[in-house]
Amino acid sequence: MRLRRTDLRRRINGNLSIRYGASGLTSFAGLELVRCYLAQLGLGFQIRCYALRHLPRSDYGAMSMVLLLLCLLITGGRRVRHVGYLESDPMVKRFCGVNQVPSSRTVSRWLCSFEGKGVDGLLSLNEALVGRVIRDSRLRRLTLDVDGSVISTGLCAEGAERGYNPHRRKVPSYYPITAYEANTGQIVRVRNRAGNVHDGKASMVFLKELFAQLGAMDRRRRVLEMRMDGAFFRDDVLDLLDFKRVEYGIKVPKGRPKLRKRLPEILEDAENGLTGLFREELFGLYAELRHLDERIAHYDEKIAQ
Repeated sequence: MRLRRTDLRRRINGNLSIRYGASGLTSFAGLELVRCYLAQLGLGFQIRCYALRHLPRSDYGAMSMVLLLLCLLITGGRRVRHVGYLESDPMVKRFCGVNQVPSSRTVSRWLCSFEGKGVDGLLSLNEALVGRVIRDSRLRRLTLDVDGSVISTGLCAEGAERGYNPHRRKVPSYYPITAYEANTGQIVRVRNRAGNVHDGKASMVFLKELFAQLGAMDRRRRVLEMRMDGAFFRDDVLDLLDFKRVEYGIKVPKGRPKLRKRLPEILEDAENGLTGLFREELFGLYAELRHLDERIAHYDEKIAQ
């Protein structure tokens, strides 16, 4: 049976009164507090400004579908099929502004109709919300943690590839990269990628977009510092960070081969900020390392004979 659009949507005119009692009407009464908070933030207006025109259409309305997915995450859902657990809850209906919660198949079809413009619209929405928080915080120093995370998927997930999952190497996965601001707890930027990309090699475009976003977010000059793992210990990444005058802490990959390869480059770089005393000490340690390598090679030859 096909329902009319007027039967699906619902208008919310006021706030509910909150009372503490022994019996409860719903399992998710706290959603009313979240709804009031999002109304104060003007989330509905922000969605209409930045993302609504790029989102797929639905009889329930794109706004209600976005709120339903947000509600699903807040209530602990991790799969689209978990929407079925929320379909009879009155507070979920009120939070999403609907008389009837869409089925999991309806939500799945709506997500399948997403295009690149819709993703970019949600990224613009996130930029606006995060920018407001960072501007209001008046921080003089922003600490950004940039890292990739492996997310295993099924065999039929679009865009998933076998890649660098150390625990499940034959399973397709995504490898999203995220920039997280440590002081405010905000996810500044996120970009999904296939699982077969190298975390550091594929990060240049993301880092350039991140710096452009931070520059457009606020004209106030702030000290930027970034924390990354060893995959970002690359010449192109380091050159970009130096060009942007970013303070950074990056783990150096372990192992003698990588150390031998990087030490001469570090010693020859006159603009890396090393003091003369430390450079002299590092050169002495490098000479000792080369001497030990020669002795090890000499004894290896004797043992082979």
